[in-house]
Amino acid sequence: MEQRTPVGRARVAAQLALYVALAAHVGAWYLGGRREVGTVSAASVFYLLQVGLVNAGALLVGAALLTTPLLGNAFCGWACHFGALQDFAGWALRKVGLRPLGWHVPARIRALLFAKLFVLNTVAAWFALGKLPRLFVNCGAPEPLFALGTWLTVALDVGVLAILSVWLFGPRAFCRAACPVILVARLGNLAAPLRMKLRGNCIDCGACDRACPMGNPVSRMLKEGGSVAALDCVRCGRCLDACPTGAIGFGTARGGSFAAPAPRRGGAWAALAGGALGIVLHELLFRMRSDGSLAGAWVAHLPNWELFYAFLGLALGVAIHRLLRGGKPCTLSPSRSRSPRAV
Repeated sequence: MEQRTPVGRARVAAQLALYVALAAHVGAWYLGGRREVGTVSAASVFYLLQVGLVNAGALLVGAALLTTPLLGNAFCGWACHFGALQDFAGWALRKVGLRPLGWHVPARIRALLFAKLFVLNTVAAWFALGKLPRLFVNCGAPEPLFALGTWLTVALDVGVLAILSVWLFGPRAFCRAACPVILVARLGNLAAPLRMKLRGNCIDCGACDRACPMGNPVSRMLKEGGSVAALDCVRCGRCLDACPTGAIGFGTARGGSFAAPAPRRGGAWAALAGGALGIVLHELLFRMRSDGSLAGAWVAHLPNWELFYAFLGLALGVAIHRLLRGGKPCTLSPSRSRSPRAV
């Protein structure tokens, strides 16, 4: 079972403080009239690439990426609001006794989504402008909740991208399958000295492997190199929390053979086809909501985030693949799962 270590308590406290700060920011904008700082969402990178807008969100993402050569992906593990939301979703699912299915998401999907959402969409925006965008700074644009829309879109975003993703695919599913920021941050992980290190006696129980939300082979890397040299390690410290002998701790190390989670076969084409259909559905709905029809007015209440539909289609593709191959449905557990907790 996971221990209540100071690191685990500090991580949860940092994530709660993050949401308190975000709530204060939103309140200051909409209730207090403070318009100096707008959205701080990572989606601001799209505005930067496609129209040249340098806003608060783009600066925040840039600052986070600049810390990766020293701290690795620690920002993702401790200070990402959507990563924290997935952690809280996993905690809530365990509280109601709903065990995650743990379906496999092919690793190549994230690279393909990155190519579509960043590369192809950016090039298309440049062609629409007829030139490369010129950079301009406006930290107050757009407003903090610009990308969320109505309460229905918020519920769908949270339900699909946080709760449903964790239920189907396990902890931090969105980070492992679709987040492009972690994919870019891998470059910094190659140089980051801050790592999880082996500091005591490993009894090879596998608790650290089960606790890792990113699916890294923690125990193997600790035994072979003395530290977790993983491209997707977010320095969350859950392996430290789960270790029954306290053999894992934070430390500094260099070198090592960097590894991503071991690839698994099956479902890659189903996930890819589902993600592609999700993107096509987004394009159709976006055109419908722009035509001024009654159906378009109804569609306007749905999320207008392409990644939402891509991930929803991905989940549907994997689900169909699992059902065709005799996958078992999810059941409610009468007691809590015995696997190490993610929060």
